[in-house]
Amino acid sequence: MCQGEAGAYASFVKNHPELQFVGLDAADTPERARAFVKEFGWKWPSIQDPERRLSKRLGSDYQPYVAVIDADGNVVATFDGGGDEATWEALVERLPD
Repeated sequence: MCQGEAGAYASFVKNHPELQFVGLDAADTPERARAFVKEFGWKWPSIQDPERRLSKRLGSDYQPYVAVIDADGNVVATFDGGGDEATWEALVERLPD
């Protein structure tokens, strides 16, 4: 997530308490990542991925990148690039009921 999306993403997360969110930081140092999370008030866990191993397993070649993963661990939707709440709503709609 870039700074331009961070506030909207925090709002999206707040509006979806039924979902679980995990951040994957593939670009920053741990200190910069913690500062970013604190600045935008994110409360969900975040994983450091400096060698981009997990990012690549999820299909990410670009940041920001969103992967929607179902309860069985399957990636059901992805989005590369900047997004907004409408983009993320469309991704969530692809989750099975």
